[in-house]
Amino acid sequence: MRLGRRSIVVGIAVVVLLVVAAGALVWSRMQATPFEQAVERLPAGSMRAAFTDWQAVQGSVSGSDLSASSSEEDMRSFLDKAFDKDLTEGSALSDSFYALAVNYGITPLDAAWEAYGQAEDGAVDVLQLSEDVDLSALEDKLESLGYEPPPDGAGSDGVWAGTPELVAGLDVPLTSLQQNVAVLTDERLLLMADLPGYLEQAVKVITEDAESLASVEGVPELVDKAGKANVALLWADDFVCSDLAMSQADRTDVVEGETLIEEAGGIHPLEGLVMAQQGDSSLTVAMYFANEDQASQDLQPRTDLASGPAPGQGGTFSERFRITDSVADDRVMTMTFDPSGGTLLGDLAQGPVLFATC
Repeated sequence: MRLGRRSIVVGIAVVVLLVVAAGALVWSRMQATPFEQAVERLPAGSMRAAFTDWQAVQGSVSGSDLSASSSEEDMRSFLDKAFDKDLTEGSALSDSFYALAVNYGITPLDAAWEAYGQAEDGAVDVLQLSEDVDLSALEDKLESLGYEPPPDGAGSDGVWAGTPELVAGLDVPLTSLQQNVAVLTDERLLLMADLPGYLEQAVKVITEDAESLASVEGVPELVDKAGKANVALLWADDFVCSDLAMSQADRTDVVEGETLIEEAGGIHPLEGLVMAQQGDSSLTVAMYFANEDQASQDLQPRTDLASGPAPGQGGTFSERFRITDSVADDRVMTMTFDPSGGTLLGDLAQGPVLFATC
């Protein structure tokens, strides 16, 4: 059967469009910040996401020239310095740093970034591994440790299934987060989760284009305001309203908080929040609202609340930081804090936080 010239031209045009689309996707990912890349690889159901730019940490902390063969003492010294600079709040792996080195032959410093997502039905940690990591050797280690290989074997992007007894029984025990593991060769990603079913869901976000956290309303705007963060914590939808709620505080602090909110003029509920530590140690706090009017109306009250007493945490916010900028843009209100010292992100992320309450 002969094809007409028009059919050939149409066929070529389709191929060109597909190539262009693929190129555009690759280009967009290359231009994305590490935080954007991380959010795009977490499941849409993640209510709270934590991010660490390990390359930035390496550049900020002395003694970061560690390898998997470094001593536990040297690793602990490095982590203590990173903690003092408030650079470990976003990591779910700081407590298993040495165990990863012993068992997997890698540490988070062998990664560009780490993302940790928590959902109602599970949690997953994602490491973007560097080109220096031998992925085949990593899977060999998983098999030698006793993980059950994926049905299609090593290199198939499947789940290496473990058990609580396996990770706890190692000479240097891992945590429940490393109970199930997936190595995605093309993306050079290492995924870890306590539940195999949830890990399979997380893998599909990357390999089958299942919906990611980046598809959740408000998340792209918050990630954009976070910029090129070294460490970031993000609350999707209204989860922040329960996670950082003043209702968790003592009754006396709750009453004080209610009074302060009333004196400030009242506030609207949040529909998302991000706290992002920048390279200069400043902290960006961005809040997402139901509409532009609410963001604008909350600008002054929430700025006032962030300048006064900190019931539920003790002392005042002005003792912790100085507000250097406060602005409302469309549905997002953003404040920039200059820390007075200490672990500001770790302090504010634990709640209850008056200026972030609903």
